Amino acid sequence: MLKRDGQAYEWTLVISLALVFGFVGLNRAGIGFVMPPIVQEFHLEFWQAGLLVSGTSLAWAISAWLSGSISDRIGRKKVYLFGMYGASVISMLMGLAWNFLSLFILRDLVGLGDGVSLATGQGTIAERTNPNRRALYQGIFTGGYTLFGLALGAFIMTHLATAFGWRWAFPLVGIYGALLVTGMIFILPADLPAHTREAAGQLKPSAFFTDLKEILGARGMPSTTIAFTLGLAWLGLNLAFYALFLTQIRGYALNDAGNILASGALIGLLGVLIIPSIADNFGRKPAAIVASVAACVGFLTFALVPLPPLAMIPLLGLGQIGASGLNALAGATMPSELVPQRKGAAIGICNLFAATLGITLSPIIGGILADRFGLMVPVVLAGLLWVVNVVILLPVPETAPRILARRGVVSAEGHEQAMPAPGI
Repeated sequence: MLKRDGQAYEWTLVISLALVFGFVGLNRAGIGFVMPPIVQEFHLEFWQAGLLVSGTSLAWAISAWLSGSISDRIGRKKVYLFGMYGASVISMLMGLAWNFLSLFILRDLVGLGDGVSLATGQGTIAERTNPNRRALYQGIFTGGYTLFGLALGAFIMTHLATAFGWRWAFPLVGIYGALLVTGMIFILPADLPAHTREAAGQLKPSAFFTDLKEILGARGMPSTTIAFTLGLAWLGLNLAFYALFLTQIRGYALNDAGNILASGALIGLLGVLIIPSIADNFGRKPAAIVASVAACVGFLTFALVPLPPLAMIPLLGLGQIGASGLNALAGATMPSELVPQRKGAAIGICNLFAATLGITLSPIIGGILADRFGLMVPVVLAGLLWVVNVVILLPVPETAPRILARRGVVSAEGHEQAMPAPGI
């Protein structure tokens, strides 16, 4: 039986959850990398291509909200396993789609399963690991998505699509996911810490809306939620239009475009180590602002300046370092510390707005703009979002345990101020 304490267990838990989140990344991001052949086969408009990305995100948003609140009350493990097995099965079915509508419906269904992963997985890490390494651990979790969804995913999906057709890729992704989820049965903690269950209160329909009201009322949560929303809006535009931009505007072949995007994303993986390390040692806010500036410089230059691949890849890498680091902080670490006794609900509600207003709407808006003004517009818009983020993050209070301890606010063991339980 696996011993569920100590640093060895922390690393086992974090890496295992990151691998499963990589499966989620392949589920969500993979379709963007094989969008060109799907557009060609189903004769899609750009807005329909955007909808195939955003539909998954809307289902993800609702699932993240509900699963976060439920997991605060009945436990993370049961909710996590149910959602991840469901996502694996639906992923296996996506290659059977026969038109736009059937693929859109399957994408929505897979989003319901995938949405469980972030609130329950990151909530578990926040509860079961050393708070002084929290940002690093949660960044590594997010790195699973970046590695398999945006880096290796770009290479794997484009090359599979070229060799065998896009329909064969998704069943393989589903099998990979099911195997990983089965392993999590033996790794995940069996139950919640007692104080988490007590603080959340009873599970009833009104609890979801009580969580929504009280968590968004917590200081710093509105700004953090907006920052994560803009970060996921960039991701939606990236998934829907970066490959199309490289093939149709810059003139690259699909495999070459996949190689460029994969290489940039691989460099960007450093962001889940660099930015969280800055956050753990120097504070959440400085790290988040540095990340947003890096993303702005990298993605705007990529969009506006025609460059050879050897120059383009480092710029994409710089942007990805910033994006991956900021999204880990704003999507998990900061919410779990701003509302420490309802971590699952805080992360889930942050995702509700980010996935609904960010990654869901951005591909649709980007598709409309691309149809009307050209593919350059949504790619430029993706870079401008990071300019706004720099300003949005300024009022967020500092929550890093090590920084607060230096100020004499809390001990270095972590920031665990309880939030009152809702009325029962």
